[in-house]
Amino acid sequence: MLDFSQCQLENIINDRGNHPGQSHAMLLKRSLALFQHAHGNGRFYRLIRRIQNKPVQLINLETLPESPSDNRHYAGIQPVSINQVQGTLGRDQDFDTHFHPLRERMRDRWVSIAIARLMHIPLEPVKLIQRGEQYFVVDGHHRISVARTLRESFIDAEVTIWKTAEEVVSIPEPANRSGLVQSLI
Repeated sequence: MLDFSQCQLENIINDRGNHPGQSHAMLLKRSLALFQHAHGNGRFYRLIRRIQNKPVQLINLETLPESPSDNRHYAGIQPVSINQVQGTLGRDQDFDTHFHPLRERMRDRWVSIAIARLMHIPLEPVKLIQRGEQYFVVDGHHRISVARTLRESFIDAEVTIWKTAEEVVSIPEPANRSGLVQSLI
């Protein structure tokens, strides 16, 4: 396991430049350090949350009541605050509520995304479902985890909005349809 001081970790996070001659080995070392930091913080965070008797796992959209099926619409690609991403569609066992990776087996995928981010390689937007003010991850858990570790505030996301029954607004029927038609003519 790589052991870095907080100051060294700050340097790893803040040194986002693509330096000429920077080797893949150096990027790998930086990315591994970031993963170890995120994974270690996750272990500490889970311990504290258990002591406080608070939930550790992401909210799973599949377990919420009243997941609508016919009140959905595509909202396009937009920047989303990472702090509003609070749940998942089915992967609540892999990341905690701060998107720390929960399993060591996730390291290779996580590190490959971190290397791409450190090299400024554009990645596809994550796919999110918006329900109320919360967002749930469909695809892109690792990208969000890396972005949080790099202390980014927003992430590009392809958003689909699911409206709950309370959010669905019905259009009132006009009292006099002929008056409405006449006003439109």
